[in-house]
Amino acid sequence: MWASAKFAEPEAGARFQITIEVEDVDAVCEKLAERGVKLRNGPQDRPWGIRTASFADPSGHVWEIAK
Repeated sequence: MWASAKFAEPEAGARFQITIEVEDVDAVCEKLAERGVKLRNGPQDRPWGIRTASFADPSGHVWEIAK
């Protein structure tokens, strides 16, 4: 007999993050803002040497843009 697997509720948060490399994080953030996208964080310089920002799509998937 197979036990049914439990899944976390959407409110539990993201389980992964999709990262896309872009030429200019700030310019992409401006375009996202023009389209009504609210950033979760950034743009910000990370200690490991890249600039990032992230947002969630309508399904709750987290996207990061990075340079």
